[in-house]
Order: sequence, then structure tokens, then C-alpha cells
Amino acid sequence: MITADRVKTYINNAHTVICSFCCSSYYVIDENKAICNRCEMPYTKEQISDSYQSIVKGALDIEEEDKILKRLGELESLYSSSKDIKALYIKALLEIKLSNIYLKRIAYSKEGFMEENAKLRLEATKLYALAKADIIRFIESVDDASDLAMYKKAIAYFKLNNLTAVRYYSNKIDDIFLKSYLKMLLDLTNGDKKDLANLSEWIFSAGSLNGIFYNIIALIKQERIDQADKLFKVYKDIGSSSDIEKIESMIAEYRSTYL
Repeated sequence: MITADRVKTYINNAHTVICSFCCSSYYVIDENKAICNRCEMPYTKEQISDSYQSIVKGALDIEEEDKILKRLGELESLYSSSKDIKALYIKALLEIKLSNIYLKRIAYSKEGFMEENAKLRLEATKLYALAKADIIRFIESVDDASDLAMYKKAIAYFKLNNLTAVRYYSNKIDDIFLKSYLKMLLDLTNGDKKDLANLSEWIFSAGSLNGIFYNIIALIKQERIDQADKLFKVYKDIGSSSDIEKIESMIAEYRSTYL
């Protein structure tokens, strides 16, 4: 069981690293089992250029539509000038985020919103298509057969909810940690609450802080809301803003439905 005390002990023994993809900082103990809690790419000691970091850092935390659109243009320019495929992956995640923002604005319950709803859905569809194209460009540029490369392709497809492709590339991975991490994500989407709880705890015990986020989700799905809430109070200090928002929404929905 992951407890608040275990998380506090982890943090006290951990150090921070910078993700070479999204430039977020996060806690790690074992750098060989470190996965970014923002973009879910494994940690590498790859040198990050100042020009890359100036554009990518904080991109996934932007909420305003105009600022997201501006950053998308900058990411495309960054890729065009540097051919750094990491920029494509981050750009795709940001396109998916904006697509979801548009979808959330759709209001079917209000009168006179049909035309606006149609425009929002069209823009969301366009952005998702762009994200899919960027993910494909990214995957096609990952040209080796290492476990790390297979994981990169699998996690990129997971962001598009292409679970068949995730399973395909996961089956090509020998590394137990990376393979188990992908299995945890598949358990999440397949609704396997017991396996999700067990694997997320194993992922945390193996050294990845991300296991906490998925363990909280498993606890909510198992209706162990008090335990989830206690763990969430500790996770709030270290989790990404999007993860915190998702958990808060799940807890609020549970309480409004069952309590």
C-alpha cells in the first residue's frame, strides 16, 4: 500500500531532474526508473539546449487559447529549424490539450448554441488531426529498435488512445519496468481496477513517482475515497497541475454522486 508517509520518505531521499522532452522538473531516486510526470517520457541525460528549453519549458501548463496557439507556432518553427523530434511530441500534446479545451466549451443544453458548438467541434477535430500527424512524424523519426525507442512509440500512441499500437510496441520491450508502466496505462483504460492498483504500487516501489497518481485513480475507482484523499493531499505538493485537476474532478464527481 502506498501511504502518505512512504511518499514523504521518497521525497526526502529523492533529487530532481529535468525532462529532456518537456523540460519539467520532477523527483527521482533511481534515474533508470524515472518517467516524467508531465509528458511520461523516460529520463535521459541528454543535453538540453537553451533555445529548446526557452520554447518548450512550461508549454504543457499553458491554459489560455491564444497563448497555446502562439506556442504551437513556436514549436513548429523549432522543429523546422532544429529537426529535434522531441518538439513534435510536445506540440502534439499541446494540440490535444487545446482540442479538449474546445470540446469542453460545447454546450448542448443551451438554446442557440448549435452554430457555435459546430465551430468548436470542427476546431477540436482539426487540432486532433494535427496532433495525430505530429505523433506519426515523431514515431517515424524514432528509427532504432531499443526498448527506449519502443517505449517512446508506445507512449506516443497512448496519447492518441491507440491501444492496439501500444500493445504492439509494448510486446517488443524486454525491460520489465517500461513494460509494466505501459501495462499500468492499459489497465487504466481497460478499467481493470485491481491490476491498476497493484501495478501502480509496484511502479512507485520500483522508483517512479508516477505510481502515486495512478494509484490514487485506482483507489477512487475502487471507491476507497478516504484513502485516495489522504494520498492526494501529499501528492498535491509534487504533482503536475493537470494531474491535480484530474484527481480533484474525479473526487468531486464521486462525492456528488455517492455521498
